[in-house]
Amino acid sequence: MVINPHSFTKCPKILSMPPEILIHILSYLEWYQLVSVQAVSHTFREFVRSSVELRYIIELGADKLVHNDLHDGSAPLTTQDRLNLLLDRRRRWRMLDWTNRTTIPLPGSCQAYELVGGVFAKSMRGVFEDMWPPASRHFIAARLPTRNYLNSDNSDDSNRIIREDLGIWTRDFAIDPTQDLLVLLEVNLIGWIRIHVRTLSTLEIHPTATKSPLTSDPLPSDNPQELQISNCFLQIVGDTVGMFYWQSGHCLRVWNWHTGNMIAYQNEMDLPMGCWDLTFLSTRAYMITCAGEVGSLDLYAINETSLDGTVQPPTQVLRLRLPELRPHRHLRTISTHSAPYLARPEALENPFVQHQDDRIHVVQLLYGDLMPGYTMYVKNEYLLSLMDQMREQRGVYHELQVQDTTPYYSPELVHSDAPENRHLPLINNYQYLAWEDWGPSNTRFLQQDLRFQWLRYASQMGSWPRLR
Repeated sequence: MVINPHSFTKCPKILSMPPEILIHILSYLEWYQLVSVQAVSHTFREFVRSSVELRYIIELGADKLVHNDLHDGSAPLTTQDRLNLLLDRRRRWRMLDWTNRTTIPLPGSCQAYELVGGVFAKSMRGVFEDMWPPASRHFIAARLPTRNYLNSDNSDDSNRIIREDLGIWTRDFAIDPTQDLLVLLEVNLIGWIRIHVRTLSTLEIHPTATKSPLTSDPLPSDNPQELQISNCFLQIVGDTVGMFYWQSGHCLRVWNWHTGNMIAYQNEMDLPMGCWDLTFLSTRAYMITCAGEVGSLDLYAINETSLDGTVQPPTQVLRLRLPELRPHRHLRTISTHSAPYLARPEALENPFVQHQDDRIHVVQLLYGDLMPGYTMYVKNEYLLSLMDQMREQRGVYHELQVQDTTPYYSPELVHSDAPENRHLPLINNYQYLAWEDWGPSNTRFLQQDLRFQWLRYASQMGSWPRLR
């Protein structure tokens, strides 16, 4: 760093400090605070821009990334190396200028797939193609090449796992390579739930799991066909495994896979009207999208299981309403997806990684058959901040639970031409925000003529420890 010594003579005493000390002091500021420091004076602006260390903090924060120390045995990167890599990465993503193109063979059909932490995994339909619900005993996972890791031999077994027979028929799976974690939902025809918690690398029971499989008894019914689980998907969020599925209606179960305890359960009677999709905000908070009335995003907090093992009901903290609709219009579907939550992003061995709270939720909305589709983008950190505000205002979440379910109708809440909404539960002012109070300033709502599609994300810098 080169600073004009004459520029210090007419500046405050803080600039008379040795540059390395001042840089160390300023490095404790957030990146946006460093941007503000540059506006103090021309000298401060020159000082910050001339410091590689401070510029790295600013550029890292602007891309919503976090510094990560490497422990892969390679030569350490200097701050200048990291800054150059960061700026080049940003340019290449803007221009879609790839450093390399690689073809990775993944034979066979696909029943379910995941792209998490630089690992692509899929299951393949078995020999009984007409089996219902659809099931698989096959599993394959491949470590994808990145700029930091380029495998010249795509057939290298150390970068791929192929399981021809898992030993069970599976309906769905989820992975977190940073925890060496594979979660498998076993198929059955009588309604019980059995979720196996394994290691991704060896398929053995995960050493952190106190109990595997995670189980649940079937619901009472005179018709076994009603108990079959369909439209199910799993999500892993740190020490939490969530299962959102259809079993004579929507159901949600959440386990702490470390302890084996179920920590949340909601059936069709507990879930909001018109519930459609689910995504986790953190290990103890989730969001349910609802297509009822004008549509909404419902935020829930998970309460810890009591000492006697009783599952405490989750608390509905807030309902975020979507834009009001014209007469005779309705919201048909509302699906959501975001980048997966990684428990140990530092295990990816990249020079910088994404902060887990900085994910973006992509919400797809379809209004009727003949209307265009829309895509809404909302930041995860904003949704968490709303939950924090509610906690501060009301002390604890359970005080916010809806107690009054008296049939209630208000034209201020829903359109008067929607008769199906005349029996909504009462929602008090502590539990909902109108679209005008949150949406325009905190979302991007774009018209896109799209129909349903599988939503995934691009792993821009993903890698993981060797599989074997």
